[in-house]
Amino acid sequence: MGENLPPSFKKFVFLDHMGPDSPRNFTLKESYILMRGMLPELDLDANEKTVRTHIRDTIKTTESTYDTLLLQDFEYLEACGKRLCVPAQKEGFDWSARPVKQLSGHGSIYVRLTTDIFDYEDDSNVMKSG
Repeated sequence: MGENLPPSFKKFVFLDHMGPDSPRNFTLKESYILMRGMLPELDLDANEKTVRTHIRDTIKTTESTYDTLLLQDFEYLEACGKRLCVPAQKEGFDWSARPVKQLSGHGSIYVRLTTDIFDYEDDSNVMKSG
């Protein structure tokens, strides 16, 4: 059996941006993972903005490196066996709490950056938001 979690929490996995031609279907590798965490339970009636805010704030609270993360900077992924894929949905689909929970089933909620949120200066180690 898997790890027992309190019913009020859900595991989530935050993946890095994979470039301008990010694959829609790929095998999950440890090197793609920026963070693993616990997401407090989502209210099934929560709208998309509330769900995205909940996920973003959990990421930002866990790791200050992502302070510049915006609500539109990540997409949801679906676990398909040992692969992850971008779910086929119409443009403007409402990712409210119910479809997000259905997407993850009994597993983790997977989200991936859709943009590179960091710019690196040439002669410095300083990161600036992009």
